[in-house]
Amino acid sequence: MDRESLEYSSGVLDEIEAAVTQLGGQMVRLEPEQSGGIPTGVIGTFHSPDGQPWNVVCSVLPTHYGELSTTFIQIHVQLGDPVGEKAAALSELAALCNAGFLLGSLIILEGYLCMKYVMALDPNEPLPTEHFQSVLAVFVRQAGAFAQIADRVRGGMDPHRAMAEPLKS
Repeated sequence: MDRESLEYSSGVLDEIEAAVTQLGGQMVRLEPEQSGGIPTGVIGTFHSPDGQPWNVVCSVLPTHYGELSTTFIQIHVQLGDPVGEKAAALSELAALCNAGFLLGSLIILEGYLCMKYVMALDPNEPLPTEHFQSVLAVFVRQAGAFAQIADRVRGGMDPHRAMAEPLKS
């Protein structure tokens, strides 16, 4: 990433950090060697359905093609323990869920079931703070629901049935 893009991405991450702080949360920036050189922060203000701290990872990546520029903001969170022997069932669950997702998608990443969402940002405009805050809140709620469903699958329930059962509130 060139210096100008890196500085711009870091500035967007500053705006994201301010938005998270307004929600009463905290974000810790990762060192470049921890994030492959992509400006990344870890938002550690949320809890999984079982009450464990949940780290939402947020990365900022500007892209350029000729005169066209777009900035992508990706947020993702691991949903529970490593997939292990349940990889096939959790992959099936991800495919079922992705067919009807309103916000984000489920993927198997580095041995974990994760939920991710990517948002595009006009590089000529500031971060739409309230929109980002709303997206983050909905993302975390939805991730909590899918974490419960994934736990059912880990426990041996068929993915179709796991999705049909009511969720704990």
